[in-house]
Amino acid sequence: KTLNECDSIVTLKLIIKTDSLIAIKATSLNCIIDNANYQWILCNPYSIINGATNQSFTPTQSADYAVIVSINGNIDTSACVSFQKFNLLIAPNPCIDRVTINSTFNLQGATIIIKNIFGQRISAYSLDYSTKIFTTNLANYASGIYFIEVFQKDIHEKFKLVKK
Repeated sequence: KTLNECDSIVTLKLIIKTDSLIAIKATSLNCIIDNANYQWILCNPYSIINGATNQSFTPTQSADYAVIVSINGNIDTSACVSFQKFNLLIAPNPCIDRVTINSTFNLQGATIIIKNIFGQRISAYSLDYSTKIFTTNLANYASGIYFIEVFQKDIHEKFKLVKK
């Protein structure tokens, strides 16, 4: 009771705004809200992506995406975010001497490691320059199976390479 014998009711409506409900990783999209129900959608035109109902979603193509989040009966849809699929192509494979890595993204800052069939590191390269194409000469390598690993930020790709 208040000073004049009156009761008071105070209602607080708290709205928390975030710039985005989606965290963009190199190979996936992640909703930052935990313990909810999720439905990923494709933007422009809006369409539901069948089976895409987890907190994390790995797109198969470059496009704009959003997520519908449902928690405790409240439903909200994120803003659309642009996702660029990271693709690497190793060619030729099998190779005789030179092998080229073609990327859809700039490889600056990437580390490329070549390992033999036993997992031993044969070569390593740190790319400190801007490029989408990296070529190396394997002429002095023995014929056999090698593995090329590309590391960049959240990306770790591994490829089997046959050297003739």
